[in-house]
Amino acid sequence: MALLTLHPRHAAALQTLEQGPLDRAFTQHLRQRPGWDAALAARDYDAFTDDVDYGYDFSRSAIDWTAGAPLGDRRTVRVDAARGWQNSGLRLERGQRYAIRASGRAGVGVGQAAACLLETEPDGISIDWYRHRPLGRLLAAQWVEPHDAAPGARPRFVVIAEAAAATFVAPVDGPLFFKLNEPPGALADNEGGFQVDVEPSE
Repeated sequence: MALLTLHPRHAAALQTLEQGPLDRAFTQHLRQRPGWDAALAARDYDAFTDDVDYGYDFSRSAIDWTAGAPLGDRRTVRVDAARGWQNSGLRLERGQRYAIRASGRAGVGVGQAAACLLETEPDGISIDWYRHRPLGRLLAAQWVEPHDAAPGARPRFVVIAEAAAATFVAPVDGPLFFKLNEPPGALADNEGGFQVDVEPSE
């Protein structure tokens, strides 16, 4: 229910349905609503539960799932420090090797006060850690469905590269995503971001 109540893509549907009876046919009413995309909602739910943490910021963590364009030659994308997973607009090919090189500086918060912003570069800062990685470190990922992963796996973002420079092999056909490593409830006071060059690699 948290997803339907707070996610900017789905909140309007719930608000409309709340004006009618909240009975056992709620799911049926939702599915019959014009424009409702059950598959998209399921993917948003999987992304939410994969990344959920205290104070999860739905508006800053909403994900653009568009397929993106083939990479071709080198492209540069900007990663906003104040958002969660961001679609680079670039579609990678499974089994192909790529390289990233990142630069820039960003402010990431420690605690809830903007006065506690720390400056980070793409490698992150080891004064604080989140999920076993330095705070503010650049992360690159792809969304991997169970049929592309090990048996019993759940759909989730799989980190395939990190920090200022890395090479990696794309595990799936699909868009490349970036974010800074930080709790999803602590994005609002962040500042700046990184520039990331993405290119095919031999």
